[in-house]
Amino acid sequence: FPHIILKYDGTPVSSASILAFPQLFPAAVETAEKITLISPVTFKKSQIAIEKQFVKTATQYYRDLGFIKLPLNTVNDFFLYAEQNRINLLILSKHDLSDTIKLIGTKEFSEKLKKMELSVFIA
Repeated sequence: FPHIILKYDGTPVSSASILAFPQLFPAAVETAEKITLISPVTFKKSQIAIEKQFVKTATQYYRDLGFIKLPLNTVNDFFLYAEQNRINLLILSKHDLSDTIKLIGTKEFSEKLKKMELSVFIA
């Protein structure tokens, strides 16, 4: 997976999913050319310190971790971003599972996903 995106929403569930992947698939992390943690721009001030600490923790598991804040909130937003930026792996949390199933369950999106060559990890 040359380009991996980590969806962080500030919840312990998203943190756990992000930290589980490198423990389960360390070789995928080692060979990735680019890994980016995306966080929403809508965090409250009280959540910013938690976010900073999590980025610091995640950096221990993902080498050369990039971090950006984007107005991506829904699973669909992340899939569209992945399509536009040629992302190879999208790491989501278990809270995103039902939305992901609904989205990829449509015939139109399923075909689109095959062309994108995008994999999804949900934990």
